[in-house]
Amino acid sequence: MLLCVHRSNAICATNKNNPLIEQLGLRVIEIPFEISPIQLDLVYHKKYSSNQQHIKVREQLRTLLA
Repeated sequence: MLLCVHRSNAICATNKNNPLIEQLGLRVIEIPFEISPIQLDLVYHKKYSSNQQHIKVREQLRTLLA
C-alpha cells in the first residue's frame, strides 16, 4: 500500500512501525477520530507449526503488525 501512495497525493492507513515509511520519505499524520483495532490472524499449513524458520517469520510478523 505504501508503494502505491509514494510519489502521489494519495493517502493510506498503515502501522506506524512500518520501516517503509521512513525509507520512502512519507509523512505520518494521526487520524482525527477513534477507530477500533483490527484483528489480524495468521493462517498457515499445519506442517509448518514446528518449522523453526516459519516460527521466526510468524513472530516477526506479529511484532511488525502489533
